[in-house]
Amino acid sequence: MDESIISVDAIRTKARNAYRRGVLRDGHNFNWHRTDAIDTWQDEWDRCAAAEAAVLKVKPMLERAGVTPP
Repeated sequence: MDESIISVDAIRTKARNAYRRGVLRDGHNFNWHRTDAIDTWQDEWDRCAAAEAAVLKVKPMLERAGVTPP
């Protein structure tokens, strides 16, 4: 059976929720051979990490400039 049991959107949602809970990048619990699912999970996890890093970098810059983010 080559068809996915879980949708890409569901994998992305699970990755975002796991990231918020502090689950590590490799904490997906997928079978090792489900590389498409793992890639989707890790891509979404990486997007969450990049977004958080951007906020952490920009927020102090805005505060120093006296700008309040929306």
